[in-house]
Amino acid sequence: YPEAVLKNFSGYLQTDGYSGYEKLAKSENIIQLACWAHARRKFEEALPNDKIKAEIAMKLIQELYHIERQAKEDNLDADQRKALRIEKALPVYNLIGKWISQNLKKTLPKSIIGKAMQYTFDRWDELGNYMLDGLLEIGNNLVENAIRPVAMGCKNYLLAGTHESAQSNANHVLMPSDANSWSTYGEEWANVSNTPFRSYKQYTHEGGIASPLIVHWPKGIPAKGQLRTQSSHLIDIMATCLAIMSIW
Repeated sequence: YPEAVLKNFSGYLQTDGYSGYEKLAKSENIIQLACWAHARRKFEEALPNDKIKAEIAMKLIQELYHIERQAKEDNLDADQRKALRIEKALPVYNLIGKWISQNLKKTLPKSIIGKAMQYTFDRWDELGNYMLDGLLEIGNNLVENAIRPVAMGCKNYLLAGTHESAQSNANHVLMPSDANSWSTYGEEWANVSNTPFRSYKQYTHEGGIASPLIVHWPKGIPAKGQLRTQSSHLIDIMATCLAIMSIW
């Protein structure tokens, strides 16, 4: 499914370890980024298995996050952020790589700590790609936090009944999400009224909306075609998942 959704995408693509992205990431137009939060989580899960090694890895990864916090607190722009990473994060990154290389062969591959090391080793280049541009993030926690309400509502979505209902549900779930992504424009963006402005339907998906809600579209907001496209993709994903679950 990622290949179908992102077939025309070019640029940086940050993902978790889902294998469905592997073929897509081989494209000449895509530079894949892995997520340090996922790598750290693997070592955290390995604490009961090998506390000493797991803690070493977690402390080194924490150093990378400390550098990110420093950049944020100092309000660095993208170029300054990149320079800081090259100066301070790159040596830590290399140290982690050296430590994993030295310990991977000495560790049982099927142990939890061994799997954590292998997970990180297999994505090593992708884990370092965030240093290529100061606009990039060290992990994809922001994305995960944004879609968490959808994931948490999965059982409720089983009650949608039909594919059409699921589609309308998805539209309504994504409306506040999109409004939040443009929160710098204030509440005006999401001012739902009966004034005959452009409908939200025009800017997300061709699927119908159950209620006749109209979105007030203030000046200065990009017009159709310029909004982020994740909304329509998420609607497709939700509707498809709901259709599959309805078969169960």
